[in-house]
Amino acid sequence: MPWGDLPRGPRLADTAGGILIIDKPAGVTSHDIVGAVRRLAGTRKVGHAGTLDPMATGVLVVGIGQATKLLTYLVGEDKEYASRFRFGIDTTTEDATGEVTLARGCKDTDAEIDEALRGQTGDIMQVPSSFSAKKVDGRRAYDMARAGEVVELEAVPIHVSRCERVGNVERSVCEIAVEGDVAGDVASVPATTFLEEYTEMDVLVEDATRNDCVVNSAIEDCYQDVPVSGVPVADVSVAIACSSGTYVRAIARDAGESLGTGAHMTALRRTRVGAWRAEDAHTVEEYAEKVRAGESLPAIGMAEAASLVMPSHEITPEESANIRMGRFIEAPRGAFYPMALTCEGELVAVAVGRANKGSAGKKNSTQPTDNNAEKNTNLLGAKVVFSPHQEICTS
Repeated sequence: MPWGDLPRGPRLADTAGGILIIDKPAGVTSHDIVGAVRRLAGTRKVGHAGTLDPMATGVLVVGIGQATKLLTYLVGEDKEYASRFRFGIDTTTEDATGEVTLARGCKDTDAEIDEALRGQTGDIMQVPSSFSAKKVDGRRAYDMARAGEVVELEAVPIHVSRCERVGNVERSVCEIAVEGDVAGDVASVPATTFLEEYTEMDVLVEDATRNDCVVNSAIEDCYQDVPVSGVPVADVSVAIACSSGTYVRAIARDAGESLGTGAHMTALRRTRVGAWRAEDAHTVEEYAEKVRAGESLPAIGMAEAASLVMPSHEITPEESANIRMGRFIEAPRGAFYPMALTCEGELVAVAVGRANKGSAGKKNSTQPTDNNAEKNTNLLGAKVVFSPHQEICTS
């Protein structure tokens, strides 16, 4: 692993927990990050709120201890990405790690490329990549695809609020190895081996404090082609803001198809998840230094984290005790759910409306009329996500 040997942190108390914002490097999986945090935090109770592919970098929200129970509410947060698309070439995985399947080339104008990107915005139905982590009959789609099986995934609704080119279109001729005949600009390439060579490149992303674009960071364009036949390609940096569940490489694929050129994603950096941006994130190495110095991991407290993704309501110590014992309390007027219930800086519970458990942005419209209420619920529909009487650590 790029971070080498990690120190083992002291065992985390059963009642403790928090949220870490990690800057994931390229070349490791999200599960590798979870494994590193397990060692640093002294607990196996670690999870993340949204996978990043090995080639991707950027914001990964990680929950430790009791905060893993909050991840279900964090995973649905909107996200932003700085990405890199190459128009003119399709690959098996729809990113730079796959084999070329078709090399039609791209001679389209800048304006035509911009229009293709704009066409990927709004409420759309997106077919996930066949190399995604989606499950089909209990099996991961990427496992089926790697085994040569045909993967058919249903389109899912997503929302893309921004899909915009930043910077110039960079045009070049890509030399690729092909099997079969090349007709004009179209090369049928059933099998191609990429020689990987990682080179840094600057990617333009939107600065939240400005209306224009600035260089945010270097991310990696991860291949060098085997020279045999030249294909004109267009490389563009693309800023994307989207709902949870969006596949950026599928956006590249569909934008390329709309032009008739094909396209794939060559780099990806997640720059925001909900309220947390890349500048809020720390590397595994930085967290390791804290542990080596005998310091606690600087985790975000659960009350603070919950208040950033849902409405928050302060309850009294008496109400807190009642909730922990499964008793009812009075619902606040006009409450929306899910809602964080806090008491003196501590997250006591997450409330969900009794008539619409688990749904966000809806008012609680009914009161219970029977005495068989589900355990750990109350009049405001609160489902206690933490065990009664435990103390919740905050940063």
